[in-house]
Amino acid sequence: MIPLPPFTESERVTLEQLASSLRARGWASHVTVELLLREWLNFTSKVEDNRFLPYEFADYLRSRDALEEMLGECPTPLVDKLKGIISPADERYRAQTREDGGTASPDSTEIPAVPGGGCAAPTPDSSALPRRR
Repeated sequence: MIPLPPFTESERVTLEQLASSLRARGWASHVTVELLLREWLNFTSKVEDNRFLPYEFADYLRSRDALEEMLGECPTPLVDKLKGIISPADERYRAQTREDGGTASPDSTEIPAVPGGGCAAPTPDSSALPRRR
């Protein structure tokens, strides 16, 4: 597991508020910003070496979308710190994958696009990750 840098007590309070916001939108009660960060970092460190089932791949992308939502709600000093963690992982992801217009993913796991890029917003569900549409 890739370690995260330490967060100050003030940053932890903000991260918990952001996670609470996600949970209010349907994410599971155990989801935290740190969990989403670790999942994205670990996924991007192994995406080139592993094969993922389409739903697993989609779940990681939904986690990344959740991080993007949180970045939009985050105060400037912390958003810069989070972007410093996320950006290298995003670069790894882009370097290890290629855009195929969705042809590699069967229709049952298609991830609808949203304006501005990214995946569709999560829908309420009791699982750790939002239900696929």
